Amino acid sequence: MIALFVLAVGLCAAGIWRYGYGQALDQLEKQATSDLALAADRFTGQLRRYQELAVLMAEHPTLLALSEGDAPGHEARALLLDAADKTGAMGLFYAAPDGRVLARAGDVPDSLRDSAYFERALNGALGQGYGRYGPVGQRAYVYAAPAFGPGEGVRGGLVVLIEIAELEWD
Repeated sequence: MIALFVLAVGLCAAGIWRYGYGQALDQLEKQATSDLALAADRFTGQLRRYQELAVLMAEHPTLLALSEGDAPGHEARALLLDAADKTGAMGLFYAAPDGRVLARAGDVPDSLRDSAYFERALNGALGQGYGRYGPVGQRAYVYAAPAFGPGEGVRGGLVVLIEIAELEWD
């Protein structure tokens, strides 16, 4: 009789423990899902800031003049360096349609003719990509915005490199 009682109490305790464990896991799952959604929204918002930077700066008069050969490169470099310093971008560069980098701020590639994001920008759309850049191969997200000058066609492209580790830390 005592063994049967102990067995019944043990089964009851195991059932209650299992139910409580399941409830706790469900609560943790809901909290983790909520935290992940919040972090993803924050991360997307930070990336959007750099996307807007690329789009808004692509047609800056100094950069357009550089693509037409009317402005010295040091003015464009100062402009890009100032923008990189204020936004925390890993690098900014302005390139001609043939892929030559005309002005740069930060560690950026010398040519981007073979990059899909730059090709997309040359077609008049916002290009984006992911890769490893810089001297130690940091993970970076890339936005490339087309620069339309007076007349028709794309005059160049502004590329913004964003270090992913920096955004993940935030």
